[in-house]
Amino acid sequence: MKSKLLLTLILIYVSICNYAQPSFASSFLADRHQSRNVSCQQCHGQENSTAEKNLGMNCQKCHGSYQMMVDKTQKKFTEVNPHDQHDGDLSCVVCHKGHKKGVNYCEECHGTFVFEVP
Repeated sequence: MKSKLLLTLILIYVSICNYAQPSFASSFLADRHQSRNVSCQQCHGQENSTAEKNLGMNCQKCHGSYQMMVDKTQKKFTEVNPHDQHDGDLSCVVCHKGHKKGVNYCEECHGTFVFEVP
């Protein structure tokens, strides 16, 4: 009887895990891109779908030039636009990590610049 109950509980747990979406799923850029039918190769290139070496340039294929991102985000960031900063045209992956939480690069020196980085 105990083993039957245990087996039932395990099956319920497994079925819940298979259908439940983790709460962090949409917080990573890779998940957001995948939900919009962007393939791994579109970001990582055809040769190696897990390579990070060319990601900065691949972002610009869809999102446009660095200046275009400055212009596009100007209204969103009224005080300080993180894309319009003094370190020049940084690679997108300095802040946007894709498969993990983004990094607020500006905050490393300017502790008062608080941005939610996707």
